[in-house]
Amino acid sequence: MSAPRPRRQKNTATWPALPAINLQAAAYVALAAISSTVSQFALSPVYGSIPASFYHSQLLTAVLTLALTTALLLRTRHGWNLARWLPILAFCIPTLQSFLFEQSSRLGPAAGPVVTEACTIVPLVLLSIFAAPPVAHGESVPMYAPGKILPALGQLGIFVLAKALSPPVLHWARVLPCYPRSALSLVLASCYAVLSPSWLLVLVIPSLLHSVFFNVHMPFPHTTTLLNRALPDQSTYRLLSRADSLTGYLSVVESEEKELRLLRCDHSLLGGQWLRPPTAPTHTIAVHEPIYAAFAMLEAVRLVQVGKSADGHRQDAAAAPSALVIGLGVGTAASALVAHGVNTTIVEIDPIVHAYAVQYFGLPPNQTTVIEDAVTFTERAGRERRKYDFVIHDVFTGGAEPANLFTLEFIRGLRRLLKPNGVIAIVSLLSSLDHAGQAGSCESTVMASSPTSAVTSAVAVNAWLDANRAPWQNYAGDLLLPSAGLVIRTIQAVFPSCRIFRELQDRSEIGLGDFTNVVIFCIPTASPFSFRAPTAADFLGSAVREGFLLPQEEVDRKIFQRKRGETDVLTRATTSALDRWQRSSVTAHWRIMRLVLPDAVWELW
Repeated sequence: MSAPRPRRQKNTATWPALPAINLQAAAYVALAAISSTVSQFALSPVYGSIPASFYHSQLLTAVLTLALTTALLLRTRHGWNLARWLPILAFCIPTLQSFLFEQSSRLGPAAGPVVTEACTIVPLVLLSIFAAPPVAHGESVPMYAPGKILPALGQLGIFVLAKALSPPVLHWARVLPCYPRSALSLVLASCYAVLSPSWLLVLVIPSLLHSVFFNVHMPFPHTTTLLNRALPDQSTYRLLSRADSLTGYLSVVESEEKELRLLRCDHSLLGGQWLRPPTAPTHTIAVHEPIYAAFAMLEAVRLVQVGKSADGHRQDAAAAPSALVIGLGVGTAASALVAHGVNTTIVEIDPIVHAYAVQYFGLPPNQTTVIEDAVTFTERAGRERRKYDFVIHDVFTGGAEPANLFTLEFIRGLRRLLKPNGVIAIVSLLSSLDHAGQAGSCESTVMASSPTSAVTSAVAVNAWLDANRAPWQNYAGDLLLPSAGLVIRTIQAVFPSCRIFRELQDRSEIGLGDFTNVVIFCIPTASPFSFRAPTAADFLGSAVREGFLLPQEEVDRKIFQRKRGETDVLTRATTSALDRWQRSSVTAHWRIMRLVLPDAVWELW
């Protein structure tokens, strides 16, 4: 009898379990990604949102590559407890930033953000990844083993996801009254401290005390008092109010010596007014004097006439006219329209901008304000078939123009809101995209000692330009840039009859930087139009309007014709090209802003 066969053993071997990412390690990586977004928010008041982002992605890519590659190359986990140092570094970031911001004028808009983040956010990201490498202590794992690669890829995925989600979430959180961008770093540092408690946290006490009691960027009443004590030592300005909101960091500053008040957004200006009106008895001013001459020119929509009609272009001149103002600023144009009896509707996305315009710049109450995105409002108003006699489009904010408000689709939406005999005035992207554009809007601020003595004087304009020669490109050259032609062609594709006016004379022929704003006037018909001569009532007693209300310096439309290789018009699908051109010009805008206001005003927020 044969021996029994041995029973086949059941194969109980299993595949090795795929390693899971430690939740604490995932939290470190997510906090590092969110901290990088908060770093951009902190940089934008000093450098502007676009210059702050110039090399941000490249810097993070290099740091992540270095950190993850190094973690993979290590065959065994190091024995250092790096996590306990994370909250210390995180609490030090606001202090480091406050000292580095004081060097912004020396570093400049290109190197400044890189140096600041290299000293703050780069070490934090490196330490966050090194604090929990993808192998357990004492294990020896080959570089390409799944036990190392998969957790490393997981860390990368968490960082990318948190980095992608944090900007929109933090952006819309700005509408909350408790949102302070400067304090977000402390909130994130506290999260690191909760994850990594240790006795070493006593080392954060000096930096924490500085942030809470002495850092003027923090939104506390006593730090605001410190800020106003520090400003007179370096400038003649003082801070009246500040807040974070949808369009960025907003503040109202004024100078009693220069007799002006300004509304700031990040590293740019939304508008301003003279504190004291002209003292001449012939002027009984009905509205505040603007510091920007171009804003007065926008009001010339009321002067447009088609043909030889003495009553202007409007067929229903007996009825009260209506106007739509896209973008409020300090309310210069809107206030003037209201003063002229125009039923005015204002569309402004930022509620704090509106609140400041009312509280500090005298926006009258007898108007309708809609706090909403202009695209959404325009689409809804089109469906409701609303019609306006005048449309004013001025949406500059924070150093750049929102490209979606200059697309073919949006401009068409504005045309649908115009009456057949209506007029639209657009402050072109030229004023922010091109090198000289912003200086023109700010010349009035820096050159004038009063509305009557300088703003309306071409002599004073020339004197300021002579005294502030800078190696900016001439505006005549900038008009030929692809961005300029693209915007103008888009507007002309919608409106068959347009005229383009500069704020100041062309000075390129005499070798000086040609700084100016451009306003485009259009009507929805193919008829030619002109401007009637303004009367004393049109000026509202304003010396600035008396000098700049009537457009005079016209630009030849032919220079904007499409050239070979250029895009014909701007659409929603091609806004990335316009954003790219904005990146190439904001450096000049930054430097011009530093001519307009002292460094201390920008650096101390």
